[in-house]
Amino acid sequence: MPEVIEQFPGALQELQRLTGAREFHFADIYAGRKEFKGLDLQVRLALFEFMAHIFSVYQFPIIVQTFDPETLSYLRSRCRGQLPDRIPPFDFSKVEDTALFWLLIRLKWFMEQTTEYPKVKARVFVDEGWKSNGVAIKIPTFEDVFGDGLVCFCQSSSISSRQDRPTDFPNQLVKVDVRERSSKVWWQENCYPGEPVFVPAPHSAAEDDGVVLSIVLNAAEGNSFLLVLDAASFTEVVRAEVPHHIPFGFHGQFFTDDQRPVEDYTLQEVRDV
Repeated sequence: MPEVIEQFPGALQELQRLTGAREFHFADIYAGRKEFKGLDLQVRLALFEFMAHIFSVYQFPIIVQTFDPETLSYLRSRCRGQLPDRIPPFDFSKVEDTALFWLLIRLKWFMEQTTEYPKVKARVFVDEGWKSNGVAIKIPTFEDVFGDGLVCFCQSSSISSRQDRPTDFPNQLVKVDVRERSSKVWWQENCYPGEPVFVPAPHSAAEDDGVVLSIVLNAAEGNSFLLVLDAASFTEVVRAEVPHHIPFGFHGQFFTDDQRPVEDYTLQEVRDV
């Protein structure tokens, strides 16, 4: 699994270079629509073969859920009035709402049967369409299996593969565009950035014309470095390493009760130290 997470973004970039596509919707690939219009059928079928190979080798589970008007009518008749018309934001008179809700329930059942349950929770991302890119809905009764009970809607090109990254401590920098509902991420394995500082360029015109600075702890090397990112593209410009680690500052950090970095001390005990 880790090698898939590591190598898959590069594979997608190569596919993007070959096809010009930013996203890979298999309905569009099969039908030759949108970015895949005019693309040779054998090339389009090779994309299916590529994904099928990955799922076969790594035994990734696939959960399929579809609904049509006839199936929905049959379901409602079997429920004998027990299925409500709505559970906001789901409208069960609509096929697409019912299909999505049923898929989430099946995913919940699947997670409950895993050996990692309840220690490991799923991060659920759904392709935009039912909701706009950047929107999330919270289902409190699913919090035991979904991270924070959230179902997030996005363009697949706006998120990177980060399901294997530990989330119990800040380990990435994220730039969020609230107007375009998109994000850009800087992340490096075993590296933990401190609070970022934006430095505008002299006579800057755009709001993100400048650089972002962050002191990053490199846990693998045991030292820290000053990271400089281009604020617009959020790509690395340069880094300046020091031969030792630099302690984290506490400003901007939040710790839950079970994540306290030090033991509880009374004020008197702190003074004695």
